[in-house]
Amino acid sequence: MKIKLAFIVLLQFISLWVQADVLTPSVHPIDFSRPVSVKEIMQAGQFGGLLYPTEDVLPPSPISAKRGQSLGYENESFGQAIEAWNRHQYKQAYQLFSDHIQQYPNSPWIAESKLHQGCEARYEGRMNEAEQTYSDIIAVNQSKPGNGAKRFTKQSPVAHG
Repeated sequence: MKIKLAFIVLLQFISLWVQADVLTPSVHPIDFSRPVSVKEIMQAGQFGGLLYPTEDVLPPSPISAKRGQSLGYENESFGQAIEAWNRHQYKQAYQLFSDHIQQYPNSPWIAESKLHQGCEARYEGRMNEAEQTYSDIIAVNQSKPGNGAKRFTKQSPVAHG
């Protein structure tokens, strides 16, 4: 039974990443009147491209169940922050990303949150903070096996010198 469940979870995970390859960013705001899906969050990157989780995002996944947090609340928390970013309310977004990181320390959206905080720091001229943030993202994600984590280690501003 455990093997069958593991196989089903694996198929769902593969399906998510195949779907990610055919997703396109959206310029439409996230609809918070209902639970926010992983797909909607991934598409919320607008012109910057898709957003990628670095952890398992399959509801209900063993990891999300283990965290004891609802992925829907994590999606909404991160979604609120990315929507503020998309409205160019960078200081508000920075704080909302900080709130998300504090409230959901195991969220699959931590790297995206920190990446955006690093961008805000760079835009505001806080270059040391930005560089440290990017370096931290690489350090945390370089040993993770998922595609999202790999994207962060290859596409980070620090990774490109």
